This record gives sequence, structure tokens and C-alpha cells, in this order.
Amino acid sequence: FTVAALYGTVKYKSYLSQGSSRSIANLHIFRFMWFRFSHERYYYGLILLLRNFLLSIVPIFATYDPVVQIGCMTLLLLGFATIQSYMRPWRVGDANIFDTWTTNVIVSLLVVGAMASDLQEYTESLKYIAIIGMVAFAVLVYGVVIYLGIVFCGKHRFAYDYFLCHHKAHAGAQARLMKALLK
Repeated sequence: FTVAALYGTVKYKSYLSQGSSRSIANLHIFRFMWFRFSHERYYYGLILLLRNFLLSIVPIFATYDPVVQIGCMTLLLLGFATIQSYMRPWRVGDANIFDTWTTNVIVSLLVVGAMASDLQEYTESLKYIAIIGMVAFAVLVYGVVIYLGIVFCGKHRFAYDYFLCHHKAHAGAQARLMKALLK
């Protein structure tokens, strides 16, 4: 199923551009992957498949350690909520808000469940989860600083706000007119 969904998503743009009856049939076959999302974010169905797959395998790999389960699920949910709130993939705007709100409620339930359980015997796992959380937070802060540096300091500044070209006769007349108006 995942391979078929990946194939359909990769071929989406070619199906749209061809316009043949076979392409239209393929669009209808894979419609369940795209119809909920805006056309710019047609690939978000694959991101949802990945999120759901990762959430389902966490209890398999951390069967006897609830600290690791809670930590991994919280990090996964928060990571995918960040992606979702940045991309805003849903076709309806309120669905984006509802998806973020639902994910926050699930994370809150995970945190309340962690506080209500007895985790005294899992102190070693708590240390590892805390270290992983701090490293993830440091990488996040570093990424935000780099991004802001690129956005605000990386813009090339030109010496002039406007450039008037006087290559041809009419443009030369326009440049002389602007020069006269600016004096």
C-alpha cells in the first residue's frame, strides 16, 4: 500500500500534465491521497502515512519501557505537529487549526498519563530521554538561528533602490525625465 501511495504521489504532476484518459483514471484511483489537501501540498498524504506508521511501531520497539514510549510518541507528535502547522496542508483552513489542536490534546494526554504513572524504576531511561530532548531542543534552536540569519542577514543589498536603464532611445528619454523630476 505504501509503495503504491508513493508511486501515485510521485506521478501526480505527470498525471495532471498529460490529460489523457488513462491519466485521468489514475488520478481517480489515487484521489484518496490528495482530495483533502490543497494542490500545493498534494504530497502530505505520504507524510500522514509516515506519521501513522512511526506512531504504530513505537510500542513494538519499546515494549517494556513506558518512558521511551511516552518520550518517542511525544517527540513524534510534536515534530509532525510542527510540520503540519508550518505547511498548513488541509484544503479547508479550519481543518489545519483542528489538526493542530487535536495533536496538542493528544500530547497533553500523554504528559498527564506520564505524570499519573509510576516511573521510578525507569530512571536510566529518563536520563536518556532527557538527553535526547535537550539535544533535539539545541538542534531546533540552532536551526532557527541559522534560518533567521539567512532570512534577515542574507539578503543582498543593492547600492540603489531603483535602476533606470537608458539603453534605447525611448528608455533614455524616460531616464532624462526621471532625472529632471528628481532634481
